Amino acid sequence: MGHYLKTIEELRAQIYTNSVGIACIVLKTDNACLATDDFRLKYETELAMNQSVENDIHGLCEVIEDINVTQLQLKMEIETLREKLLFMKKSNEEEVKGLQNLIDNSRLTVELDAPKSQNLSKIMVDIQAQ
Repeated sequence: MGHYLKTIEELRAQIYTNSVGIACIVLKTDNACLATDDFRLKYETELAMNQSVENDIHGLCEVIEDINVTQLQLKMEIETLREKLLFMKKSNEEEVKGLQNLIDNSRLTVELDAPKSQNLSKIMVDIQAQ
């Protein structure tokens, strides 16, 4: 009977060792599943952020294109306005020269027909004498 007890104790020790080994395997499996879920969640988050950044970049590229088109239009408008300004300056200079020539060619002479001035002191003396 002692021999059977020893065998039973050995079997119990093996069962315990195997149970601990299985528990370790189950624990490692659970940890692997948790790690997998964590990596999946991180991947999905990174993927969403990546797509958001790509969309932002695409939108900014469109904004840059719009800015470049607007910049070209404004440069063309500036050039047109410069040409108009030069034309207006030239036209103004010609108009000023024409007016100066008109002024130079037309001499104005003013003559006044006014009665001879009276001697106020004589008038005062006459008034006092009366």
